Amino acid sequence: MSQIRTTAEIIYSEEGRDYSKVNCSHPQISPFCQEIKEPTGMEPVIHSSVNAYCAYTKLKDSRYCCVDSQGRLLSTEIDPSQEGYCNGIIFVCPEPE
Repeated sequence: MSQIRTTAEIIYSEEGRDYSKVNCSHPQISPFCQEIKEPTGMEPVIHSSVNAYCAYTKLKDSRYCCVDSQGRLLSTEIDPSQEGYCNGIIFVCPEPE
């Protein structure tokens, strides 16, 4: 997930300050999505817009790993897909409890 965060910032710079192409289909991010899919069984969820992005994956211990355009890399028990977090409308990771 930290590789996705770093690559998202590179894409942002290369694409004219635009995060909207940050997704698992992007050739620079796709390998990391596949690496995450192998142990978890699913690609990370990535939401992006011009100004922000967030990505998360469920871990085996029922926690989530989440990264966002505010520089966060968190492990949390809070589901990032909930309203107010990384749901495609809002692009922030939930702070751990």
